[in-house]
Amino acid sequence: GFLGEEEVAYPVNTMVIRKEVTVCGSLRAYQEFPLAARLVESGRLDLSPLITASYPLEKAEEAILAASDKTRSMKVVLTGPALNISISVAATPCAMPQIMFAGDLEARCALLAGLGYDGIDMFFPDPQCTDARAAKAALDRNGLRATMLAAQGDLMADGLYLNDAGRLPELLERSKYHLEQCAVLGAMPNIGFIRGWHRNDPGSLPRMADGLAAYCQLAASFGVDVLLEPICRYEIDSIHTTDQAIDLCERAGKPANLGLLLDLFHMNIEEASVCGAICRAGSLVRHVHFVDNTRAVPGMGCMALPDVVACLKAVGYEGFLGIEAIPGSDPEGEARSGLAFTRALGV
Repeated sequence: GFLGEEEVAYPVNTMVIRKEVTVCGSLRAYQEFPLAARLVESGRLDLSPLITASYPLEKAEEAILAASDKTRSMKVVLTGPALNISISVAATPCAMPQIMFAGDLEARCALLAGLGYDGIDMFFPDPQCTDARAAKAALDRNGLRATMLAAQGDLMADGLYLNDAGRLPELLERSKYHLEQCAVLGAMPNIGFIRGWHRNDPGSLPRMADGLAAYCQLAASFGVDVLLEPICRYEIDSIHTTDQAIDLCERAGKPANLGLLLDLFHMNIEEASVCGAICRAGSLVRHVHFVDNTRAVPGMGCMALPDVVACLKAVGYEGFLGIEAIPGSDPEGEARSGLAFTRALGV
C-alpha cells in the first residue's frame, strides 16, 4: 500500500551512504504474484507462520477484535463452511467430453480417494446395464460419496422429455428405475437435456414446468432431491441462465426437493456476472460444477475462481465442488493439480 504521508523523513546518511541501501518503489505485484502463487501451491513456500489465528464465521466479531490488536496479531483468518470436492466419472466408457475418468469404477474410486477427493459426480451411460449397488459398494470401500447421477440417456434416446405432455406418463414410469438408482447411491438426478427443447413453441415452458413438478413429486417418493442445470445456448434452446432456472423452479411450484446445479462453464458464457447469479440463486444452489473458463480443471484458465468460492460461502453453500472438466493428455495429473488448486482457495 501507500505511505500514510506524502513526505517522510529518512536517514539518508546512515542508510543510503554508510549502509549502501538501495531504496526503490513498486506499484502492485506484476510478475511476482503468479510466481508466488505457484510457490504456495507447490508447498515450497509455507505461509502458515504468517497466520496468527483462524476463527469460524460465527466468531467474526472476536476475529475482528483480534485482527485490530497489532501487538499480537499479524494475519487473522476468518473461515467459512468447509466444501467438499468431487470429480466426474462414468461407470462405462462414453462419448461425453466432460468425463475425467471412465470404466473400472473400483480402480477409479481407489485412485481418486488416494488423491484426496471426497466424492464422485457419477454418470451411467448405460443405466439399464449398470449395477447401482455395486457402484455404491465401490464408493463406500473408498470413503467416497456420489453427489449426482446422470443416467437418463436411455429415456432421451427414445424421445422422452419433460415438456412432452403426451409422453410424460411414460417418462415418469421409466424414471422410477433411475430414481431407485439415485436412492441407492444417495445421489441427485440432474435435469439437463431431459427437460426438452422449446423449438419456438410458446407452450413448451408451461409444459416443462408441469413435467418438472411431476418429476420432483415422483423423486420425493424415493427420498431423492433433484437438480436443475442451466445449460448454454450452444447446446440447448431452453433454460440458459440462472434467472431462467429460478423462474422454472417457481413455475413448477417451488418443490422442496428441487435445487440448482450451477456449471461455471455454462455460466461463463451466459451470465453477465457469475457471482451476481450465485447470489440471486442463494439457497437454491445444491451442486456446482467447478471448472475453469475453457472447461479445463481449475487453475488452467482465467476464471475468477477465488471470487466464486467467496460468493458460494457468502450464500451459505456447503455442498460439493464438482470438477466436471474435459481431460487433456494426463487426466490423473490434471485431477491432482485441479484438486490442489481448489484446496488452495481455502476450500
